Amino acid sequence: MRGPSRRGLALAVAAGVPAVLTILCEVTNQSYLEEYVALLGAAEAIALFFLPAAAPNGIGFINGERRGPLRADREGIGFRGRQVLSRAQIRNVAVEGVIGGAQIVHVSALRAKDDLHIELGDDETARALVAALQLDPERHVATFSVEEDPLRSRARWLAARLLVAAGAVAVSGAVLYLSRREQLLLLALVPALLVYSLLLPRARARTDIAFAADGLTLRHRGRTRSIPLSAIAELRTEQNVATLVLGTGEELVLRFGGDTDDNAALQHPAFVARMRRTLGRRHRTREQSEAQLARGERDAGEWARDLLAVAREGEGYRVASVPQDTLWRIAEGVAAEPTARVGALVALRGRLDDDARARLHDLASRTAQSDLRAALEAAASGAEADEIIAAYDRASRS
Repeated sequence: MRGPSRRGLALAVAAGVPAVLTILCEVTNQSYLEEYVALLGAAEAIALFFLPAAAPNGIGFINGERRGPLRADREGIGFRGRQVLSRAQIRNVAVEGVIGGAQIVHVSALRAKDDLHIELGDDETARALVAALQLDPERHVATFSVEEDPLRSRARWLAARLLVAAGAVAVSGAVLYLSRREQLLLLALVPALLVYSLLLPRARARTDIAFAADGLTLRHRGRTRSIPLSAIAELRTEQNVATLVLGTGEELVLRFGGDTDDNAALQHPAFVARMRRTLGRRHRTREQSEAQLARGERDAGEWARDLLAVAREGEGYRVASVPQDTLWRIAEGVAAEPTARVGALVALRGRLDDDARARLHDLASRTAQSDLRAALEAAASGAEADEIIAAYDRASRS
């Protein structure tokens, strides 16, 4: 297992020890020892120079590499009897195959410095680890992050570009202003712009994408957008960019990072593979009853009355009843039209026992669409038909 690197700490210690010893020699008037301190510094410099050749893969404890018994469950990941990452800190996992059949499970954490990379012997063990963490793509929600906020309009995108350009102009103007009296300060122009370009990506707020079996929820600075699976018409991918083409023709461009970004090179294929699996499950025969349950042009009151009629057994009603097993298939069908799923929940509400409510609570926990999740939670809590629809409408408007 490879965790946070200690290379920065190792370099700081290597540089700090000779410096501290030199100061001590000066303070204690032991100047004759400074020659040995200088030899130590020279030895460290030589070792640092030849280290890539002597240890091309680095040194295990410095790179954060450790070997030992690993434990993974719904509580998180434990190593040698101590928890190293809780389940609440885990955003997603990506599995990478390596030569020889081994698998590396890359565990992405809330904080990048807590990311873990676990090497396992085979694919079966890797799948067992993912399942133990309750990150199975078929059942659980994973979170990815992208740059270039896809929720931003064209006008906001242009405004952001202008702001970045204005920042560069401001940095250049400040250097030019300070160099009026001391022209030598002009040499600081290029370093100042370089520092600005390096700090800029760190100041960018990334967009979180909650990916569940039923679709996506995008969150950026308080703004949220849910995209059901049924709305995604096509997935295109290039380098570290994934483009979702919606049924309306709208394109959402998801940039995971630069071409040389190692983390983006892991996150992008993991997202694409999961999306392709999810879209692949959509190609099935739709339940004929979906059109009967979907809202269409009906207002909330009319829709609720028709759904209650759907739930009734027997004859004499103007709306044909729908079998309970069909209602459950639609309610749990990740590719079903969202309002048809809400309609199935309303039709089921009078037939829910404790086990069925627990089933709906579990379904809500792995649902990405906030409006559908609100309807599931309302149905699981025993809400009336109009309350389930109202919960869905409120979440849709927000």
